[in-house]
Amino acid sequence: MNKTPSRKISIAALRPVVVGQADPRLTNSLQQIASLLQLQAADASARPDEVLTDAAARIATVAHWHAFRAQARNAGRRTVALDDYLQAFAGHFVEVFPAQSKITLLVNADPIQVPARVAGLLGQIVNELVIKTVRQAFGPKSPGAIEVECGTDATGAIALQVGDDTRGHRNGYGLRAPGSFGMQIVKALVAQLGGRFTAPKRGARVCYRVTVPRPGRAPSARRTQPIHRT
Repeated sequence: MNKTPSRKISIAALRPVVVGQADPRLTNSLQQIASLLQLQAADASARPDEVLTDAAARIATVAHWHAFRAQARNAGRRTVALDDYLQAFAGHFVEVFPAQSKITLLVNADPIQVPARVAGLLGQIVNELVIKTVRQAFGPKSPGAIEVECGTDATGAIALQVGDDTRGHRNGYGLRAPGSFGMQIVKALVAQLGGRFTAPKRGARVCYRVTVPRPGRAPSARRTQPIHRT
């Protein structure tokens, strides 16, 4: 039997692509993903199937963000409108979570303009909270909706909420439960933005809340405020 000769790829041929043409933002994102994968691999309590699903979701989210950002740059936009980005994120939800085809991701967001870095971090936060809500509020084949809401509170801060549509029934795991690696990521990302993170109480409907100071504005009151539509 004739064997098809394998093609060898020259490392020297790849070097100009890797070194000379790499986008620093993409390089940083890939390094971040690699670090997250290493940390999660060390979590003995995690289920292998969930680890793989989460890893795929994180990689897809970063890839989607860079594609979205490239389009914005090509259009000459320096900032990102959160409603546009979150709507685009919802559009690729089914691609990231094909097993949850009966769950719909709904977005209600205001056109808040933020620097690209802020939008990218918020996108990662939403991704982690969606992962948690999928597992926390719904059964393996349960229909329903995950709602993402983004606006401003009475202090002018960006207020982001992710939760179920009140039909969820599995809440009660908390931040310290098995599988809360994603919550550690959320808290770290929120800390980078100088914000606050609130998890739902045991037995309440699944609703996570993130409050982040709006870039260019000094924070005022620290108490939780309802989201205001502009």
